[in-house]
Amino acid sequence: MQRSTPAHATAAATQAGDRAGLLDAATMREVFAAQAAEFADGSLILDDCTVLGATKKLRKLIVEYRLRAHHAAQTDAVEELPVIGKAYARDRGAYAYAVMAALHARGFSADRGCAVPRPLAYLPEWRVLLQGKALGVQLSSLLYHPDRGPAGAGQAARWLARLHQSALPEELAPRAEPRDGLEDYGRDLAAAYPGQRRSVQDLLTRLTDLLGEPSRETLVPTHGDYHPKNIFLDGPTVTVIDFDTFALGEPARDLGYFLAQCAIMAYHKRGSFAPALAPIQAFLEGYRAAGLDPDLRRAARYVARAFFQSLHYELCVLHTGNHALIPVWLDQIAAWLACAADPTTPLPLADWR
Repeated sequence: MQRSTPAHATAAATQAGDRAGLLDAATMREVFAAQAAEFADGSLILDDCTVLGATKKLRKLIVEYRLRAHHAAQTDAVEELPVIGKAYARDRGAYAYAVMAALHARGFSADRGCAVPRPLAYLPEWRVLLQGKALGVQLSSLLYHPDRGPAGAGQAARWLARLHQSALPEELAPRAEPRDGLEDYGRDLAAAYPGQRRSVQDLLTRLTDLLGEPSRETLVPTHGDYHPKNIFLDGPTVTVIDFDTFALGEPARDLGYFLAQCAIMAYHKRGSFAPALAPIQAFLEGYRAAGLDPDLRRAARYVARAFFQSLHYELCVLHTGNHALIPVWLDQIAAWLACAADPTTPLPLADWR
């Protein structure tokens, strides 16, 4: 349920500046006590709120809190709750909160092994999502470890397979549009690098045609940003964060994006795509072990799309000036599109060795 920020808390924030209350422990203690269901229904008594720090990530302000509470029936049973507050530039937090609440209600919790952060509240006046902090380590930090990387990728695959087999209310999630953003990628890259205009436009035309319009029967709940940095491993429990781009889509949307991000991270960290092979293989095996067959030809389209998105983000959003990526990324896009168009063409994975 979408909740409203208490009037006195909003006033306190307004007096100190827009969203300043997010960094004020006393204000946020009142907000948590009034908004989070565990405190509002009296089962937990909030004792203290500490602001641990804040960071800016693109257009989001992310604040970390530590709450101390005790159970109403057991005053000596003290609990510490790590919490994240995400302040959005646009009002997307309400949607992410609704998705997490729906998944949490359907068993995506830590005691089931596949989890989402505990959704605590959404504060529309501040456009702030309050959620439990994901515990454990990011998959990205151990992805290329010879033992832990493949094992972690297999765990991530099982989480994704469970999502793809889940039933959610259709009205909750819009349909993903596979071709959204492609026109922007082409325009911005061609403007910044006119010498690559023809290559970029030719590849984008091929990708647009291949993506097409997925049939309604193939659509499942998809994460939309299934990146190793959004996946946390805590022993046997996998917690996935960031549901801003959650939508009904074909499974290949998540599969292709994960494969591409494994490869892109390997290239940036190790200078080669080869370190991505072991975790990718383990990921695909884990997905199959969960009872689903990955359509790699369809996923190849989304690998190509993710490489386009990555190139645009690197050069036209972050403006890193890393021009050396252009021929490498465009070659990958061409190779993945070739195997997407022709089932007899081998997947480019063999060329990474």
